[in-house]
Amino acid sequence: MKPLPFKIPYGADSSIVVEHARMPHFYGSYHTHEELQLMLILRGKGTAYIGDKILPFTHGDIFLLGQDLPHVFKDDATTRPGIEYIAVFFLADFMGEGFLELPESQKVAAIMHDCKLGIKVTDHQAAKPIVRAIKRLIRLEGLQRLLTLVQILQCLAVLEEKETLTSPGYYKPRRMEDGKKINDVFNFLMNNYHREIKLNEVAEVANMSPTAFCRYFKQHTRKTYSRFLNEIRIGKACKMLSESDIPIGTICYRSGFSNLSNFNRQFKKITGYTPSRYQKLHK
Repeated sequence: MKPLPFKIPYGADSSIVVEHARMPHFYGSYHTHEELQLMLILRGKGTAYIGDKILPFTHGDIFLLGQDLPHVFKDDATTRPGIEYIAVFFLADFMGEGFLELPESQKVAAIMHDCKLGIKVTDHQAAKPIVRAIKRLIRLEGLQRLLTLVQILQCLAVLEEKETLTSPGYYKPRRMEDGKKINDVFNFLMNNYHREIKLNEVAEVANMSPTAFCRYFKQHTRKTYSRFLNEIRIGKACKMLSESDIPIGTICYRSGFSNLSNFNRQFKKITGYTPSRYQKLHK
């Protein structure tokens, strides 16, 4: 889906930006920027939308997002007391022209190339040294900050416990009008996933006919509209299954499905588990 452009403010004395923030909620728009982004979640949980990938996030998670990779982190509005994170923004040539061509820099160059599809660290225990290094960036300045960032990227490069997020064929549209249109659809679905949504209703949000909207949505997200909506709903169901004792039948309807058999089928298709099995594994 097409993101809104976002400009990272740099100071005159630094080639990277380290942002340590505590806020009630994340910035809420699906957006992009030319900088790579290293993200450590310190507090809070919710759902991340990265390219064409929808996945949960929680405290301790680390993400590395490539240049111009669209993303948004939607925190759980019921979580208290808000969210806390460290975000590091840097350009691909933050160490100067030619650095990534050096033999000693090949692993760093590789991780910076691979992160164009987005990377998430999958093991919090294995990532503890990286977490400590990211936290140090807050108080470091100048060359020490640059070198520490290089070390973090080197550690990420050799870490086995990580996964690529966005599919290789993901398409990023460029026009601003597409950005606003798809972002409106995105917000509409996030606010209304729990109820029945008619195709003509969501098509009206994009100011299109249903047929044109389906074609447009698939072109710009690499997913059908129904698949995307089901992924949102299953993501919400996963959260309820792992964090509450609500019966599966109730979760089915609260997450927007009209019958249990379709809920079970879609849940298995998207997660690989039945709802009951998923609940047992995450309780």
